[in-house]
Amino acid sequence: MKKYGSYALELMDKESYDPKVTRDLGDPKITGSLNFIQTNDFGNIIGDMPVSRYYVDANGNTVTDHNSATFTHYKFSNNYKGGSTFFKIQFMTNAPAFVYILDIDDKKTVSKLFPYDDNISPAINSTNATVIFPLNDPITNKSRRFELNADASVEKICILYSKLPLDYNELEKKINSSPTTPYATIQN
Repeated sequence: MKKYGSYALELMDKESYDPKVTRDLGDPKITGSLNFIQTNDFGNIIGDMPVSRYYVDANGNTVTDHNSATFTHYKFSNNYKGGSTFFKIQFMTNAPAFVYILDIDDKKTVSKLFPYDDNISPAINSTNATVIFPLNDPITNKSRRFELNADASVEKICILYSKLPLDYNELEKKINSSPTTPYATIQN
């Protein structure tokens, strides 16, 4: 590809969300799940990072009924040291979507984890896709990984997926300036 092509294209059907045009597939809902995978300094997989799963409403309260939840909250079952714990996120989705991963620490500092560069698209264009973030470097194939923040005592990694592209910079500004919880800000 590097030798003969300067770019690649993927053609996709545009999905219709008109309720009268369902193509007999029912309501267009995106669902997904994720796993956290611990890696070493070089990005090689060490093993799973077990999590507990909770359902959260828009106010940040834990609820038992997933139908009344706005978010799913995953909490690491073990404590991991910031600055020396590296990981990847395995993300599975049932439909094409736009994926954004951000980190919000206890000081309300927002860091963009994915897409990590302006030339990286947040679009996952496949149905029933499994993607491991961060993606390896496409030129060098060097393995990339996330790192827990050494300066934070608490970090929230937020994974947003949407049928429509989001303005990440606007979202970051709103989270930084909002007096509400990140859950409520994102929901708004």
